[in-house]
Amino acid sequence: NSAGAVAALRAEFDAARTFYATTAGLPVGVAEWGASRMASDTARYAFALDGLRGFAAGGAAFALWFPSHDDPHNPGLAPLVNADGSLSPEGRAHRDFTLGVATPTPGAQATPTVRPGRRL
Repeated sequence: NSAGAVAALRAEFDAARTFYATTAGLPVGVAEWGASRMASDTARYAFALDGLRGFAAGGAAFALWFPSHDDPHNPGLAPLVNADGSLSPEGRAHRDFTLGVATPTPGAQATPTVRPGRRL
């Protein structure tokens, strides 16, 4: 089941982070992660934002999304930037996570809520 798989991945990440931090003094990062375009924009945004929050809470030093732009060799993968230059749902999630804002409903009508001390 997916809950068991997520728990197993978290345990592996925690073990790796502990090992590298205590043995080598190195941070742990996520070299590549991503998703397909098969879900709704709302689900894609939530998946990316939840993933970034989870990596940060788990102590990851970085998490690199793949691909960054539309890739004709991988047309089913969700990019951060659409072919027209606009941000995809995943791109908006990365922007919002980085700026510390929460966008309750992604899309043109969304109004970001800024955390105190942050600017857009």
